[in-house]
Amino acid sequence: MSTFTEGTDGAIDSTDEKECPYCGMMVVAYATFCTYCGKRIGSKKCSQCGKTTEANAKFCSVCGTRFDGGVAVQPKKDTHQYVDLGLPSGTLWATCNVGAINPEDAGDYFAWGETKPKSTYSWDNYKYANGASDKLTKYCDDSSFGNNGYTDSRTTLEKSDDAATANWGEDWCMPTLDQIKELKKKCTWKWTTRNGKNGYEVKSKKNSNWLFLPAAGYRSGAVLSVGSDGYYWSCSLNASFCSWLFDDALPSFAWHLWFNSSYMAWDFENRSRHFGRTVRPVRCSN
Repeated sequence: MSTFTEGTDGAIDSTDEKECPYCGMMVVAYATFCTYCGKRIGSKKCSQCGKTTEANAKFCSVCGTRFDGGVAVQPKKDTHQYVDLGLPSGTLWATCNVGAINPEDAGDYFAWGETKPKSTYSWDNYKYANGASDKLTKYCDDSSFGNNGYTDSRTTLEKSDDAATANWGEDWCMPTLDQIKELKKKCTWKWTTRNGKNGYEVKSKKNSNWLFLPAAGYRSGAVLSVGSDGYYWSCSLNASFCSWLFDDALPSFAWHLWFNSSYMAWDFENRSRHFGRTVRPVRCSN
């Protein structure tokens, strides 16, 4: 620590020195600016982008790097990959499911609106119901399905309830029903096997890019229909505004992509929110 003394003429002097963090030259300890390079020594330099910022800054104003005790700490990189299928909406689909390492892996299973996998999936342990499909406590636009008549206007999962966002970060989210429809319409679907796992090669009609969706089945207690069926959640509730598509619109159901070797569609029938299904994220359009 520098020790300063006051001279007989009232001037501050010191015999201590410090190193300029920019040019490496030694300057007097009380210097505010380097006498060699002219840099403000009370500032600090980001090791990632080189931007000079104020000494008390917690983050770099250019690249967002966090400073930890004056040292630049590189932000955690998003290592999740995506594929550009040339879709009209610009949607970029992830190459793997949430919880998976490889494209053919099933990954984790989630009840709709939950962000962590479980050992069993039932209405008894579903987060947004009081033990039954007609006792919903969130995402319910029909009082006959709400707990004590509960209703709200939520028809799309909030970020805090989105399994993709919660597990992969703000750049990722679960697809909407419209994005699933677009994927079906704008791509060719070929049932195939990848590293011993059945599923669909979904290939762009516009470019040669493709992704693989494994037939990962779904979970109630044990994993069911693995290798024969795939069930992928959307973030869209089967709300009343969708009732023109089917005879009934039940808020205890949510939209998902369903497929087997001979069929693929967006569907909700017999696919209640409490079941555990896989999630294939898309890049969020922030």
